[in-house]
Amino acid sequence: MVAPVRLAGPPVHAVCMEQYLRRALAVIAAVVALAACSPGARPGDVRLRAFQFEWDHTSLAAKAGRVAVFVSNGDAIKHDFTIEGVVARTVPAEQTKRAVFDIGPGVYRFYCSIHPDAMEGTFTVTAP
Repeated sequence: MVAPVRLAGPPVHAVCMEQYLRRALAVIAAVVALAACSPGARPGDVRLRAFQFEWDHTSLAAKAGRVAVFVSNGDAIKHDFTIEGVVARTVPAEQTKRAVFDIGPGVYRFYCSIHPDAMEGTFTVTAP
């Protein structure tokens, strides 16, 4: 008869559980890091949605300075958010993008340069 062999250290199932937990924590950390880097809307962003070749708002407003516009594209074709001489941000089909730019007080025309006649509006920027 062969005598059982005793291994030094913790039981095998404890080692497996420790490896499993380390991997699970690594996956959770990666997901959290990815979510933190994802380009999403932030508090204070001006929100704008393109759908069926129209903007959901034709009038936007913000205070002068650094402005962020979160653009959501619900169409199966790309659009862009453009203010002549200030910003031009492409938004791929069915995706979102955040346009961040500096702008002074005034009234500006915003539009999609790909569909300028169908998708335009007024952006009113007031003094801070």
